[in-house]
Amino acid sequence: MNQEQIETFLAAAQKGSLRGAAEDLYVEQGTVSRRIAELEHELHVTLFYRQKGNRNTSLSEHGEMFLPIARQISSLYEEAMKLQEKDPVKQLRVAGTYSLTDEFLMPVYREYLRKYPETELITGCEHSSEIYSMVESMRADIGLVTSIHSNPNVISELLNTEPFVLMYHRTSAYALSGRKEDLKDQDEIYAAYSADYETWHGNAFSGSRRCRITAGSLSMCIRMLETDQSVWIILPEHTAVQWTAMHPDWIFEKTEGAPERTIWLLTGRNRRPAAVSAAEDFRRLMDVYLRTMKAR
Repeated sequence: MNQEQIETFLAAAQKGSLRGAAEDLYVEQGTVSRRIAELEHELHVTLFYRQKGNRNTSLSEHGEMFLPIARQISSLYEEAMKLQEKDPVKQLRVAGTYSLTDEFLMPVYREYLRKYPETELITGCEHSSEIYSMVESMRADIGLVTSIHSNPNVISELLNTEPFVLMYHRTSAYALSGRKEDLKDQDEIYAAYSADYETWHGNAFSGSRRCRITAGSLSMCIRMLETDQSVWIILPEHTAVQWTAMHPDWIFEKTEGAPERTIWLLTGRNRRPAAVSAAEDFRRLMDVYLRTMKAR
């Protein structure tokens, strides 16, 4: 089935005769007959009723059913042929883990939309393994994760490292005593940042994991601090700096032996050409935000 056959069918249906279709299309009547016969053969149905001695043709029942389909095919073909007249929409697809989206990507997203309003920004939150798959299959142009996986089709670049810190309220038992025993399991707001972090946490504390709450994202952890001054939390240093600047009754200190928080930038070895420049613009904004974050 091709466009010539579809246009010939539509012309014959409109004119009610093969001769009329031939005149409209500036072809021989035999050409019209051949195209219609080829289309009927491919569809395994009769599209027109033909009678000897009668130049007119009429649509069969199958022809009536095929008519709206043919019109849709013709319309889609016309739209496809207009693609060369249109500039493609500039688009960037970014995927990040849930925690990185909350604490790192959102400010970059806002700045990117402000600076590049002509670009359509498509964002997503996924687990690290899925983000690798998205970058590999070009469903995401950029991925941000906190741990790396082996994938020969994905380039992993270390974007940032920072320490984890312990944060607590200045009226808490631990603030008054300085004794680790006063960091009760049941008072911890816990977030699982990475496998290395979980191993360290299990060794550094009791390992019972009987926490106040285990949160799925860092933003959920932070919200708990607003209503409960007895809790304690381990979180990335820059997040603690931001929180304590707004809430001076909270203080933080370095943790001993904790693995550093890492942010990895993922790009595919095969990339969408149309997204390369947009990805470079986004990367520059991430670098600016990281420098600002470290300067605080």
